[in-house]
Amino acid sequence: MAHGPDDSTSTERQQCSFCNRSRNDVHTLITGPTANICDDCVGTCVDMLKEAAVGDPGDGQPDATDPDLGALLSCALCGLPVYSEEATLIPNRGAICSGCLSEVQAAAAEKEN
Repeated sequence: MAHGPDDSTSTERQQCSFCNRSRNDVHTLITGPTANICDDCVGTCVDMLKEAAVGDPGDGQPDATDPDLGALLSCALCGLPVYSEEATLIPNRGAICSGCLSEVQAAAAEKEN
């Protein structure tokens, strides 16, 4: 299953730009104007972002708190890092980022129609 504006059949467009696996070797290949990424590489990127969000004070990474934005949390839906001041806190559920909030609102509106 491919996603993206360019469903070209050239060999270059049919593989992940990060791991070089072909469209046939992955579940999903997201295509862009100059690069492609497979679902496994997206998962790896999400994991890397989560690890970077945790940070270690001695590792040279930024602190997990920002005086203006608050503590760095993980979105309960996508798992990506989000500062508490930018998140929507759902009682007994956790925090969700603005991107996930928009998607949930759109899905709820669609269901009502």
